[in-house]
Amino acid sequence: MNFKLNKKGIISFFPFVALAMLFWVSSIMTKKDTYSKKIFIEIKTGDDYILMDTNRYIANVTLSGKGLDLVMVKSYNKNNPLLLNVDNKNPVISSGTIIRQLQSEIPSNKIQIIKVIFPEKTLKLEKKFIKKVPVKFNGKITYEKMFGPKGTFILKPDKVMITGPESRVKDIDFWKTNFVEYKELNSDIKEKISLEPPKYKKISVDPGIVEIYIPVEEYTEKKVVLPVKISGSKNKDLLIVPSSITVSFLIGVSKYEYIDSSEFLASVYINQDSVLNGNYPVSIIKKPSDVTIQYIQPNYVDVYLKN
Repeated sequence: MNFKLNKKGIISFFPFVALAMLFWVSSIMTKKDTYSKKIFIEIKTGDDYILMDTNRYIANVTLSGKGLDLVMVKSYNKNNPLLLNVDNKNPVISSGTIIRQLQSEIPSNKIQIIKVIFPEKTLKLEKKFIKKVPVKFNGKITYEKMFGPKGTFILKPDKVMITGPESRVKDIDFWKTNFVEYKELNSDIKEKISLEPPKYKKISVDPGIVEIYIPVEEYTEKKVVLPVKISGSKNKDLLIVPSSITVSFLIGVSKYEYIDSSEFLASVYINQDSVLNGNYPVSIIKKPSDVTIQYIQPNYVDVYLKN
């Protein structure tokens, strides 16, 4: 006997299959069963404390209930862990503390927590410490020939807030920027630079970016004539030949007219035990911070003992 199903017969058979599947799924979902799973736990502390250990853990949990109710239980995965608050004075997590938190979130009339496997652990907490420290530029600045700084570079903000464990933060006196190099500058620079990231993950820096402003201007040459003084010896019978020198230096155009010889000091050092009637080098022992000496003429003078 040949048995054939045409298209119409197959279609008419589908409702029976679907109904059978529905009864099968329904029997599974309404049957009481046990279910074991791994859940992720995230530790939460008070605002005044920092957890020195990791704040993520995994526990094995066994639940009992009807299939449909078990399916509806929160998964507690990496992205949505079980949040567990710890007592700052007694920071211990155990299977008991995990069970109590789960009981507050899982309906007890439908799901029973059979057991939680987790080794008891005492967490290390430390007082949170906040400190304001200056920002330190970490880099190198060079200028094109006949250009130089118009003034000191500026960092904004020039101080940042460091937050972290007291033992780590209290000895931090400054925070550096990432290394950056500015080469052959001939115009102003204004840009944002990042701060060095913390080497210890429990430390945070706010803000993590600052703005640097480097004013640049053209430089020009200027010369001044300076008398040469004697240092080191109190002998008043010493004679310097020549008694004055010429100093050539570079200065920013904006400061040219304000710099004169009164801001420089030239000297030769004569030790009390030095042999007199000799040739000695000249040193510039005082000068404005924003000038660059090019040359001293002459850079040696003769010192004689007067007859």
